[in-house]
Amino acid sequence: MGMLLLVACGGGPTPYLSPLSTLASPLISPVAPRGSSSESLPEFRLNEPLVEGATQVTGSGPPGAPILIVNVSTTGTILGQGQIGQDGRFSIGVDSSLVKVPDLIGIMVGELAGSPYHSESQFTCTERCRDWPMIGTVYDRVVVTKP
Repeated sequence: MGMLLLVACGGGPTPYLSPLSTLASPLISPVAPRGSSSESLPEFRLNEPLVEGATQVTGSGPPGAPILIVNVSTTGTILGQGQIGQDGRFSIGVDSSLVKVPDLIGIMVGELAGSPYHSESQFTCTERCRDWPMIGTVYDRVVVTKP
């Protein structure tokens, strides 16, 4: 004979819906929003469209932030790296043969040593931010399109 013991306190458990249930792809998972409303750092953005054979990837983000441009479709192949200018814009040169349809190109934070930032937690992570297995946190991403 078995025994069932129920214990309750207060108003009961808080329901939790896994963020994974809202994803279109099982290969990515959202990252919990970081930063607070009191922070004024702009979010990372890649300019669109990004056309096949492009030699520059452009966008915007926190001034002085070190960045990596990666091909998310090829497990994080680094296409280029640099730093966002003090005006909040960047243009990173890439090998045009590595930018092809239908690859997904993303932006990640580079090495923070020597930059004005000390932790990735300082950056704003929006709904476009995802944690990619074997790659890391990708703050924005765009699909390469035909010219």
